[in-house]
Amino acid sequence: RKNVFTVFPNPTDGEVSIKLEINSSSQIRVFDAVGKIVFNETSASQVVNLELPESGIYFLQVETEQGIFTEKLIRN
Repeated sequence: RKNVFTVFPNPTDGEVSIKLEINSSSQIRVFDAVGKIVFNETSASQVVNLELPESGIYFLQVETEQGIFTEKLIRN
Protein backbone atom coordinates (compact mmCIF):
# COMPACT_ATOMS: atom_id res chain seq x y z
CA ARG A 1 0.00 0.00 0.00
CA LYS A 2 1.46 3.32 -1.13
CA ASN A 3 1.85 6.12 1.41
CA VAL A 4 -0.45 9.06 0.65
CA PHE A 5 1.83 11.77 2.06
CA THR A 6 5.40 12.93 2.42
CA VAL A 7 6.76 14.83 5.40
CA PHE A 8 9.83 17.06 5.35
CA PRO A 9 12.29 17.80 6.76
CA ASN A 10 12.60 14.78 9.02
CA PRO A 11 14.44 15.12 11.40
CA THR A 12 13.34 18.72 11.91
CA ASP A 13 14.18 21.76 14.01
CA GLY A 14 10.46 22.28 14.57
CA GLU A 15 8.76 23.37 11.35
CA VAL A 16 7.35 20.49 9.33
CA SER A 17 5.54 20.42 5.98
CA ILE A 18 3.17 17.62 5.05
CA LYS A 19 2.47 17.18 1.34
CA LEU A 20 -0.65 15.16 0.65
CA GLU A 21 -0.71 13.07 -2.53
CA ILE A 22 -4.52 13.01 -2.68
CA ASN A 23 -7.08 15.72 -3.32
CA SER A 24 -9.64 14.83 -0.69
CA SER A 25 -10.07 15.99 2.90
CA SER A 26 -7.72 14.33 5.39
CA GLN A 27 -7.60 14.15 9.18
CA ILE A 28 -4.07 14.95 10.36
CA ARG A 29 -2.95 14.15 13.90
CA VAL A 30 0.43 14.34 15.59
CA PHE A 31 1.02 12.35 18.78
CA ASP A 32 3.93 12.73 21.20
CA ALA A 33 5.84 9.72 22.51
CA VAL A 34 3.29 9.03 25.27
CA GLY A 35 0.30 9.21 22.92
CA LYS A 36 -0.95 12.74 23.66
CA ILE A 37 -2.35 14.54 20.61
CA VAL A 38 -0.33 17.73 19.99
CA PHE A 39 -1.89 18.58 16.60
CA ASN A 40 -5.31 17.65 15.22
CA GLU A 41 -6.73 19.20 12.06
CA THR A 42 -8.90 18.35 9.11
CA SER A 43 -7.33 19.67 5.94
CA ALA A 44 -8.29 19.71 2.29
CA SER A 45 -5.13 21.56 1.23
CA GLN A 46 -2.19 19.83 -0.46
CA VAL A 47 0.42 21.19 1.99
CA VAL A 48 0.02 21.53 5.76
CA ASN A 49 2.63 23.28 7.92
CA LEU A 50 2.95 22.69 11.63
CA GLU A 51 5.32 23.53 14.46
CA LEU A 52 6.47 20.77 16.83
CA PRO A 53 6.70 22.24 20.35
CA GLU A 54 9.79 20.53 21.77
CA SER A 55 12.50 17.98 21.05
CA GLY A 56 11.51 14.34 20.92
CA ILE A 57 9.86 11.64 18.86
CA TYR A 58 6.41 12.21 17.39
CA PHE A 59 4.05 10.16 15.27
CA LEU A 60 2.22 11.76 12.36
CA GLN A 61 -1.05 10.09 11.40
CA VAL A 62 -2.96 10.91 8.22
CA GLU A 63 -6.44 9.44 7.87
CA THR A 64 -8.04 9.43 4.41
CA GLU A 65 -10.70 7.41 2.63
CA GLN A 66 -7.81 5.13 1.57
CA GLY A 67 -6.91 4.29 5.17
CA ILE A 68 -4.77 5.46 8.07
CA PHE A 69 -1.06 6.09 7.47
CA THR A 70 1.57 6.79 10.13
CA GLU A 71 5.10 8.20 9.94
CA LYS A 72 7.63 8.78 12.73
CA LEU A 73 8.89 12.36 13.14
CA ILE A 74 12.03 13.38 15.01
CA ARG A 75 12.26 16.90 16.47
CA ASN A 76 15.90 17.90 17.20
